[in-house]
Amino acid sequence: MAAPTKKNKATINKTNIQSMKPPTAPGVRWTTLRDNNPPGFQVVCGRNGGKAFEVFKRIKGVDKVVRIRLGTIDEQHPELQNKIEEVREIARGMIDLLKAGKDPRVVEQERLAAEKAAELAAKEAVVTLRTAVDEYLKDQHGRLKDSTKATARRAVNQMQTHAGKEATKLLDLPIKDIPGSQVKLVHHLHSQISPSAADGAMRILSAAVSHHYDALNEDNEDAPPIRNPIKVLSARRTGRKALWNKVDPRTVHIEDSYLDAWWKATESVPGDVKLFLRLLLFSGLRFSEAAGLDWKNIDEVGKTITIPATKNGRPHLLPLSDGIKGCLPLRAKDAMGLVFPVINEARVRKCRNLITKASGKEVTCHDLRRTCVTIANRVGISPYTTKRILNHTTTSRDVTSSVYVQVSLDDVRVALDKIYNHIMAHITAEEATTSTKQLKAVG
Repeated sequence: MAAPTKKNKATINKTNIQSMKPPTAPGVRWTTLRDNNPPGFQVVCGRNGGKAFEVFKRIKGVDKVVRIRLGTIDEQHPELQNKIEEVREIARGMIDLLKAGKDPRVVEQERLAAEKAAELAAKEAVVTLRTAVDEYLKDQHGRLKDSTKATARRAVNQMQTHAGKEATKLLDLPIKDIPGSQVKLVHHLHSQISPSAADGAMRILSAAVSHHYDALNEDNEDAPPIRNPIKVLSARRTGRKALWNKVDPRTVHIEDSYLDAWWKATESVPGDVKLFLRLLLFSGLRFSEAAGLDWKNIDEVGKTITIPATKNGRPHLLPLSDGIKGCLPLRAKDAMGLVFPVINEARVRKCRNLITKASGKEVTCHDLRRTCVTIANRVGISPYTTKRILNHTTTSRDVTSSVYVQVSLDDVRVALDKIYNHIMAHITAEEATTSTKQLKAVG
């Protein structure tokens, strides 16, 4: 039910608008000025003196009266009084729609939606897969680490190297025009050289496409489902075989019988790299965690080290065990900053190649982490303590691990000492003596 008004029929012009007064009668919310040109066009004046142009008319065929405000006449918009005829024509157009049984507000929403759809379609028509990858690796608001971005960039570059011109063609196609056959071809060519790398590169491309469409439709909740061309590699209906490669997880680690050979081979690389690699073996740290180790996070009094930036986002506290302490470079007095300031992936990779040639077996940095926990299992360390050493997240479903079994820092210290003693027991006497002397020098 419409609020009570006081209606006046007179010509809507500047003079009559200025002479309008607020309603004074009880229960009347506004006074109204109409001239039926066109019928339904009016000016209202509220109890506070505010005035506005309106359309007030019933939708044909619908038992509903609509009130549409066209503009407020106030101190900020006094010019509307001088544009009465322009406003009148706008009202006329809306009233014509009402006569045709259409709500002008709905029509306007549809028009804006169509414009936005056309704008999105125009953007989509020119956005290539390569552009989407660039956007994905730049616009992550800190959610992707720099190291992760660098790894993703290398994966895409490697795909271009292994799949050649077909990969370049794929990257330079507009996303909406990418045929599934091209995705399959590039994945197949890349898989001939490295199945795991092929899968990794395609997952990055898929994430980039999803990120692009999410950004494109951020304010459009009614956007249609996206077409991600990379999904052609997945099985989406019964009887269709997924094209992702079945790559078994890497299980390489250093066997006890090989520990001595690997240890001696590390003597062939620069001292800081040797200590860095041995630190990974004794602590189970990831490459990025050890490379980012800062002197300020080493508490020599409390005998602990803290890794603030980890994969799961939770700070990792480890005891400064004998093995870990022996792998830290000699610290100058009041030294601050990174413990291994010149360690980087390229340099360590070159040194690992030298170790491989000297020892006859390739061992990656992550293989050293795997070796650490394999030895932990061999010497009888609890799986809960092992998870604590690795800083693996405990799921809410694992009530035993997350609530009942509490692993103390002393438990971890004992475990790391057992791992260290096991490793050193497999090193020849001369090498073990050298390591012991180094521990004393550091201590």
